[in-house]
Amino acid sequence: MIPVYFLSKWILKEWNLRNNENRKYLAIILAKIFNPIIYTLLIYLWFFSILHYLNN
Repeated sequence: MIPVYFLSKWILKEWNLRNNENRKYLAIILAKIFNPIIYTLLIYLWFFSILHYLNN
């Protein structure tokens, strides 16, 4: 969750959204939302790549 937090905090800083305190809390919320999605996609990608190599 830490890389997703820092990435979302950096994106919010680049877009100049809100002040610094609100940006921190918004980055935490975004990290909690996107972290399971990203890691689920990575697990699916790993799983299907294993299946692809086993079939070939």
